[in-house]
Amino acid sequence: MNDKELIQYYEIQEDRMAREIQRLNAVITQKNEYINGLEKAENIKKLKMDGFNDCIEGVVERFGQIDIICYNKEKVIEKLMEEGDCSYEEAMEYYEFNQLGAWVGEATPCFLDKQPDLEECNHNQI
Repeated sequence: MNDKELIQYYEIQEDRMAREIQRLNAVITQKNEYINGLEKAENIKKLKMDGFNDCIEGVVERFGQIDIICYNKEKVIEKLMEEGDCSYEEAMEYYEFNQLGAWVGEATPCFLDKQPDLEECNHNQI
């Protein structure tokens, strides 16, 4: 191999290495973005409704999902009636649309109905 061919060979190799470095940098960037996304997901605090801490029943654990806050439905409705000076029907309508119907991601709180319609529950058994 003469000097000209040797130089050309090394230039080709240098070009290949530069492309491989770019590819590896892209992979590293993707990995870092993935890790950052996981860290953010772990640091998301359970979503709480402002002013309803006294209506919290507890935390619900779900397999493969983040824990969520569980509110007592009747306490929430009572609080809406007291603070909004409204009827049960008005409070229920507000609750159903603005609280129960608000999906804000996987950390969306849930509501416990301590007085479910047992007839309806019996018909929907697994």
